[in-house]
Amino acid sequence: MANTIGNPSGRQLTVLFAPAHVRIDESEGGSEFYWSYKLIERLALDHGVQCIALTIQAHVAHELPGVRFVSVDPGGQLPVSNLNSLRFHLRCYAAARRILASGQHVDVIHHMLPFGFRSTFNMLALRRHRADPPMVVGPLQAPLSFAQADEKRIAVRDLPDQTTSIQTSRRSIPPLSTFVTRPMLSALSAQTLRHAAARITTSERAARLYRSHTGLEDFSVIPPGVDTDQFAPSSIRNTHLRRQQDDGTVRIVAVGYLIRRKSFDVLIRAIAELIKAQVQVRLCLVGDGPARSELENLVCQLGIENYVTFAGRVAHGSIAEVYRESDIFCSTSRSEGFSTVCLEALACGLPIIATPTGGFREVLSCNDVGRLVPFGGVDQLALALIELATQARLRAALSQRAREVAVGEYDWRIIARRYLSIYNTVVRPS
Repeated sequence: MANTIGNPSGRQLTVLFAPAHVRIDESEGGSEFYWSYKLIERLALDHGVQCIALTIQAHVAHELPGVRFVSVDPGGQLPVSNLNSLRFHLRCYAAARRILASGQHVDVIHHMLPFGFRSTFNMLALRRHRADPPMVVGPLQAPLSFAQADEKRIAVRDLPDQTTSIQTSRRSIPPLSTFVTRPMLSALSAQTLRHAAARITTSERAARLYRSHTGLEDFSVIPPGVDTDQFAPSSIRNTHLRRQQDDGTVRIVAVGYLIRRKSFDVLIRAIAELIKAQVQVRLCLVGDGPARSELENLVCQLGIENYVTFAGRVAHGSIAEVYRESDIFCSTSRSEGFSTVCLEALACGLPIIATPTGGFREVLSCNDVGRLVPFGGVDQLALALIELATQARLRAALSQRAREVAVGEYDWRIIARRYLSIYNTVVRPS
């Protein structure tokens, strides 16, 4: 149904995403590229919102009715450095100005992603014209708090003409230009948010950070969502014995880029403790990355090769089946924005054991869907795993609650409605 709330003329609501993200990608599950796609998809399909999305490239298998992707030339390089980010956002500004000058009606401008803490600004907010539509900014995330020392090379796939990579600097002293640009970007970022009609964060923690940064109080909290149709429990698991193997083995799964920040070594050491305690478990690590050989060596050193599987990278379209074949999901990361893989596991009915990081900490704190464990706490993690691995009825109760929470609070349809409510709050009557 077309949305006309807050629009007395009856005209469909039109949102200009400027920018939507550097890339919109329905196949890049778990990433911000996917978040952007799902929000636009649900707004268009469920509410008839007309969407104009500025991006470098859109990877979308099927045409979405009412959605127009406008390609923005990044100027030969992807916007990963401050300079390239500035170039990208200036080109988005120019493209948005052309659209507005063309006579295209726009009800709301939405700066979706990327938006780095104290480092991103939007010229549409800083150089507003009187007739410009109101601006919404978000989802804003808290920055990662852990130095990603081992993330030496981040390649952006599927952009052969503009592919670039980031090399982690090992210099202890940042370049002189940083001392000039950082305060300037921070001030422009704060001004962008102050000029916005609405600001959205993914978590209460992020809201607190941005309130401190801007001096503003009115930040709405809307988490990312999950596709609860794609990520759903197996139809055959409806008893407390679901998925458990005939020999009683409980399957634990962890998903993520194999880097030190994810602390998979802590999980492996905890699994070794379970094996010593003769708890029948198997661990499946899904993902690849620079720490893989280090983790494989650790598994060999601990003598648990028969209990740990390195599955490598699994396509997003197939990852739901991995969750369905598992009994417990575990995340030991030292720092996250908002863990999408935890949401996916939640939707598949998996009890979650996780560290208190990122927005998902609030999911675990407010809902009885699993256990929180301290960072780096091998013994505490082992105890939590033993509790869930040895109590099938407890797992079943947590599983049922996990699915209920995912469907009731984090389905993308619900998230899209919450964004739509924000739009309707700020849109000007025609």
